[in-house]
Amino acid sequence: MSLFRKIIAGVITVGIMLSAVACGSDTSNAAIIDGMNIKAGIYIYYLQNAISDAQQIAGKEDIWGIDIEDKPAKEWIKDKATEYCKNYVGILRKFDELELSLSSDDKSMINNQVQSIWETYAKSFEEVGISEQSYNDIAKSDYMYKLIFDKLYGKGGINAVDDEELMTYLDDEFIRYKSISIPLKDGSGDIIKSEDRADIKDLANDYLDRAKAGEDFDKLIDEYAEHREEEVEKANPTTTTETSDTQAAEDSADDDDDDEEEDIYAKESILKKDSKAHPTKVMEFLNSDLKIGEPTFFEGDEYYYIFLRLDMKERSDYLAENRAKILEVYKGDELKGILEDFSKDYTVEKNDKAYDRYDPEDIAM
Repeated sequence: MSLFRKIIAGVITVGIMLSAVACGSDTSNAAIIDGMNIKAGIYIYYLQNAISDAQQIAGKEDIWGIDIEDKPAKEWIKDKATEYCKNYVGILRKFDELELSLSSDDKSMINNQVQSIWETYAKSFEEVGISEQSYNDIAKSDYMYKLIFDKLYGKGGINAVDDEELMTYLDDEFIRYKSISIPLKDGSGDIIKSEDRADIKDLANDYLDRAKAGEDFDKLIDEYAEHREEEVEKANPTTTTETSDTQAAEDSADDDDDDEEEDIYAKESILKKDSKAHPTKVMEFLNSDLKIGEPTFFEGDEYYYIFLRLDMKERSDYLAENRAKILEVYKGDELKGILEDFSKDYTVEKNDKAYDRYDPEDIAM
């Protein structure tokens, strides 16, 4: 859960704004959850999140005439926003239960960040009914979530995760590899027919054989990159002074970088196993039982690939540099479940006037 999950964009019509003003203060609170008043602005913010969730599930923006998980879209969105509000209360309650507190520095940082956002987006927030105070309350709860997470799973926490466990998780759930991707396209970007791919297949096999023979894989990657660049240039010849000047500038920059320490991992990729970075068939191949250190060939729909699977356990530096993010991925769903269980039995007293007034379709991004 990020500190500022989404910046609300877009506005509603003047007619809707006038209607909102005329409704009066009886809709200033949207609900009472576990005895806590939920400001309308907080509910509206979570409506926006729920709208985005519904659009993602449906795979399109226009969701108003369809069902989401067997419910009319608007009903699903309102229910989801209510769940978000329950979770909001759960964070505050759990924060107190763990005897945590916000330091003066924490509060100052939250206020400064909210103010920075508000200077740019105040109009968009206010036009949909979210006040600065409501946004500040949400930002504060997000920060409390971070402190809860650290209290439970951070170093010295109640359920602290040590580096050995985290590396095991990395090794189980992530893939480390290098690759040469040879497009089945000509220099103009057009797909080459299957019967005309013999030369490309020979090229791929040549790189595969050389990699298996022990040639430096990084050098093979560089060599193919130069080869591909030459192919593209032949298909799209451009010889201009501007291009030469640009290349000269890049060469100069490369010279400046010579004195910097080389990144020996620059040509590696590390992906979560459920990543969408490659097409499904490619990810399934990468997730298969590939032998570490042995180059392998894979034929995709648009590329021939030479993959070199690497040992994730060798990258203790990656764990050290990305520990907080990896830990969040590892334990994020667990904490989400804890908070959902913590708040599942909260009583919810909806203010029907507020729920009727703030129509999700009217405030959609």
